[in-house]
Amino acid sequence: MTALLVIAKAPAAGRVKTRLCPPCTPGQAAELAAAALQDTLAAASRAARAARRLLVLDGDAGAWIPAGFDVVPQRGEGLAERLAAAFADAGGPSLLIGMDTPQVTPALLDAGLAKLDAADAVLGEAFDGGYWAIGLRRPDAAVFRDVPMSTATTAAVQRARLAALGARTASLPPLRDVDTIADAWAVAAEAPRGRFARRLAALDLKAALPADRLYGRLLATAAREVLTGAASPARVRSADGGLEPLPLDRWLGAADAADAAVLEHAEPAVIDLGCGPGRHLAALRASGKPALGVDLSPVAVRLARRRGAVAIPGDVFGDVPSAGRWRTALLLDGNIGIGGAPVALLRRTRELVAPGGGALIELDPPGAPTFRTRIRLEAPGVVSEWFGWARVGVDGIATLAGRAGLGVEETFCAGGRWLARLRRP
Repeated sequence: MTALLVIAKAPAAGRVKTRLCPPCTPGQAAELAAAALQDTLAAASRAARAARRLLVLDGDAGAWIPAGFDVVPQRGEGLAERLAAAFADAGGPSLLIGMDTPQVTPALLDAGLAKLDAADAVLGEAFDGGYWAIGLRRPDAAVFRDVPMSTATTAAVQRARLAALGARTASLPPLRDVDTIADAWAVAAEAPRGRFARRLAALDLKAALPADRLYGRLLATAAREVLTGAASPARVRSADGGLEPLPLDRWLGAADAADAAVLEHAEPAVIDLGCGPGRHLAALRASGKPALGVDLSPVAVRLARRRGAVAIPGDVFGDVPSAGRWRTALLLDGNIGIGGAPVALLRRTRELVAPGGGALIELDPPGAPTFRTRIRLEAPGVVSEWFGWARVGVDGIATLAGRAGLGVEETFCAGGRWLARLRRP
């Protein structure tokens, strides 16, 4: 009795299609996984040569499973063991596919099942170096022994393993797995009428702008609207689905008492790294402390100069005037997260300040975690590309500073904001 097996994970957010995040949220990735699985199961249901159909499932079964499928749990520690166990559960000639190729057709599955009449094995390679289908005339755990899964050489090693066992292996046409968002769009174009393609289109994943370009656009818009008292609708989305306001209105406003409390600790001359529209620079200038701001956004620099601040467009990792001679470097408003590499940023900060100079670093409160993530900017009708970011808590700064060759002189709260004063030896 020839069997057709579909090995899959139940489409739960955070467990499936995680490489689609970003640009998808975990929930959107799960929706796409569910649609891909439904398309795959529908094709398997219509494969005429399958005498038996098994869904080899990791997770809970649901109403999305069509009639005619026996559900068996996945068994084993790794994918190789789970594949071997699936064939053992089928017990006879079987063709196994995954849930990553929603463009598969009943005719293609029937062709694979038919090849098992004459061949010992069938292999359908994927464009990423893996394989989307494997068939065996009889179960044999040795087929998968020592075959590395989910690598660029998986299919080649698997074919070599079959040859070493003396198996006559027939081939199926290569298909593209859905791993990345580029794969998703390509597969949707191959099967535009499927659930997967329709779900992808319905998600309306917006074309992304470079982050610095959208940031400048949002700043310019907010600068106009702040005169009318309108709040900026801009948000920051984390790759884990978190969503927070982007506080453009505060950045564009005048420095407040909390800012003044922070800036009292800045020894002149000061360099503000990622100065934005320059409220800290303007406050330093008003207090008689010379300061220079650096920001990637020309719009931010232009807005800072309108306040009378001295600011230049540029990358903090590029050429910076008076490098090695500043007394204080500022990384405020979360700018310790720039690039998602706080140690590299702190090393650069150490290079910019003079020996004995220091840095004022704004941090998350005590008890908050230190971690790297990816974020994007969002506003009505537009999003930015995802980019690396980091969050650093008070409890995590000592380790990072030490790796960068800086000492932690103190951590403290000023104006309700948590900071660390770092010192270059």
